[in-house]
Amino acid sequence: MNREESVLYRTRQGWKFWLMPTGTLICVVAVIGAIRFKDLLPGWQFQAALLIIITLQLASLAYPAIAIRCPNCGARWFWLALTKVRNGSWFNQLMQSECIKCGFRS
Repeated sequence: MNREESVLYRTRQGWKFWLMPTGTLICVVAVIGAIRFKDLLPGWQFQAALLIIITLQLASLAYPAIAIRCPNCGARWFWLALTKVRNGSWFNQLMQSECIKCGFRS
């Protein structure tokens, strides 16, 4: 199945999914930058920078789990795909053509 057929993209929620890998990439670059310039920052500023980066990373991981929902029944598709699929095919479950719970098709 291509992604345009998935209910995630048909309901225009694909961008919410892509926040996770994009946020992870940005946070990795930020950590590398913070470590690279550690000597230029006082100790508390370096620790504050790391705390901000960790908070942003956690938000980029949590947001898709909370925000990707079925417009019909409100089921959290990303969370269900991660927690209910046993064989590791959570991505395939997320790219289905209908809602996991109610069968909604857009």
